[in-house]
Amino acid sequence: MRREHEILTSIDEAKKQFKHHLETCLNPENEPFRTLTFAWGFNILKVQIKFALMDSPIGFPYTRVTAYMQLNGKKITRAQLKEVLPPVLPPIPTSNE
Repeated sequence: MRREHEILTSIDEAKKQFKHHLETCLNPENEPFRTLTFAWGFNILKVQIKFALMDSPIGFPYTRVTAYMQLNGKKITRAQLKEVLPPVLPPIPTSNE
């Protein structure tokens, strides 16, 4: 089983937390976006987590949370990001003796 990279996991977790916050606040329109920054090697990844108020096909309002990502100042998709992230190393085995 391949493990998800910790940066991708952090982005997903931040999106979940922001969505939960929006669902519990009174005026989500007044909420600013969230910004995350990650760095490895000579790479800097900036992530803006934003939301849009939308209506479902039956007219029920909901919020869509998205992450806009830039790697070294250029827009990047999640699939492209997976390709450039450093590999996830397996955990170091330890003996419990």
